Amino acid sequence: MKWYSIFILLLIVTAVVSKKAHRRKEKKHLLKDSSPEKDILDFLQDDEKDDDEKKKKHTLENDELILEKFDTDKGGYAEDPCAKHKCGPGKLCEIDEDGKAQCICVPKCPEEEDSRRKVCSNHNETWDSDCELYRMRCLCTEGLDECKVNKYKHVHIDYYGPCKDIGECSAAELEDFPRRMRDWLFNVMQEMARRDALRGPALKLEREAEKSHDRRWVNAVIWKFCDLDVHPHDR
Repeated sequence: MKWYSIFILLLIVTAVVSKKAHRRKEKKHLLKDSSPEKDILDFLQDDEKDDDEKKKKHTLENDELILEKFDTDKGGYAEDPCAKHKCGPGKLCEIDEDGKAQCICVPKCPEEEDSRRKVCSNHNETWDSDCELYRMRCLCTEGLDECKVNKYKHVHIDYYGPCKDIGECSAAELEDFPRRMRDWLFNVMQEMARRDALRGPALKLEREAEKSHDRRWVNAVIWKFCDLDVHPHDR
């Protein structure tokens, strides 16, 4: 009877211990399910679902764009007419009513606040940007009402930055100008010969100038005048 009681007691203790162990395991599992790692995993899964939805939406939008570009008359996809249509400075490409590309003057240039964007024209006038200068040239070339002065048909950038004050030349500078001009012309002719850009009589003039100091200025002036008088109306 004594051993029987001990056996029953052991069974009860084993059952209690087993039940407590099961509860600890279940509690641990619940804690694991609510851990930060699980929260992150759930977040990533939700994010993947959002990405999938965005991809589907993007695909649908692309399909709509492709359908819009489909040319039923030609049985293919229509190419943007402006894709290969080049326009010069101060102009941009626009598609007309017939679906053809055409260059028009820039309607409006962006406002520039940075003084480094300013340019100086060949008329010694400061422009807010190169866009403004080229836009005005386009307007005048096209004969549009917005053209301020007709001389802007041939306006171009002289240098970047605001125009500088051009001071009066001194008497000594004016007196020395012919010599400086002759030297400059000879240097240009010499450099062109070095680049193998002179032919025939021009090359002969350069070689004579190289050999004789007395001929260098004269030949340089002759070469330049001949270079300028290439058309009948120039003579």
